[in-house]
Amino acid sequence: MTTPVDHIDRPDMLSNLSDALRIRFGQTRQLADLDEAIDAAREAVVFTPIHGPNRAIALTNLGAGLHARFNQVEKMADLDESIRAWRDAVSATLTHDIAKGALLANLGHAQLDRFRQVGEPGDLDRAVDAYREAVAVTLPDQPIRAAVLSNLGVALQMRFDRDEKLEISTRPSSFIGACWRPFSVTTQTAPQCCPHFISC
Repeated sequence: MTTPVDHIDRPDMLSNLSDALRIRFGQTRQLADLDEAIDAAREAVVFTPIHGPNRAIALTNLGAGLHARFNQVEKMADLDESIRAWRDAVSATLTHDIAKGALLANLGHAQLDRFRQVGEPGDLDRAVDAYREAVAVTLPDQPIRAAVLSNLGVALQMRFDRDEKLEISTRPSSFIGACWRPFSVTTQTAPQCCPHFISC
């Protein structure tokens, strides 16, 4: 029996369906499951009241589905929509909600992916901000705290690398040569996450 469009439980059912389809995609790797998960999540968002208690869940599922599809087909429209969905999910989540740290971490990860794709400095800055806020709202004993701190460290290292390269590019060529000769060996010890680390 089809659930009526105006049924009070329809948004939650759609969210659950989206979640189940995304989990099945993880097993089958069939994009059709992911496409259907995204469609269900979009419909759940449409039918969930703006200030409804489960709106953040619907938005989270939508963001997760879109980000997963971006990882498969690298379509920027999916990444941009996932960022919007996760940003709205964060806004719809109370400050003291235990899930807020994970939502902010998801947002930071998506912003970092966007920086890697298009090289927009603002995306890296927004990733750092999201990770910092995630650390701030994550309790010391929450299992995700170590991963959030690690992600923040990676994003900060990437930003240092970006800013250092920008500084190097604006220096006189004679200064760059003098700078690089004595320190070039130290680049071999740069962190693996940041292969372009500048040691100067």
